[in-house]
Amino acid sequence: MGKQEAVEYFVELLKERFGERIKEVILFGSVARGDAEEDSDIDVLVIGEGITQREISELTWEVLMETGEVVSAIVESPDEFERTKNSSFHRTVLREGVPVG
Repeated sequence: MGKQEAVEYFVELLKERFGERIKEVILFGSVARGDAEEDSDIDVLVIGEGITQREISELTWEVLMETGEVVSAIVESPDEFERTKNSSFHRTVLREGVPVG
């Protein structure tokens, strides 16, 4: 399974597990830019209500076991994202990122 399929699987797991609590999923980094190498990880920002980093890590582990692809996911609440959206990290995510869910 390739990187795009791994992204789709991750988004599917997010929707199954968290449903309406997921507000946005943004793919960023080398996969979003189209310059990923075979061993590149898949960088994702998950914006959602009441979701912990541990819960997201459990899903990324499931993706790794199922697809062999490493998803590096960060989770933020909508409020946290709004407060920090002007940081250099968030500006890069918003500039380069691709909404995927």
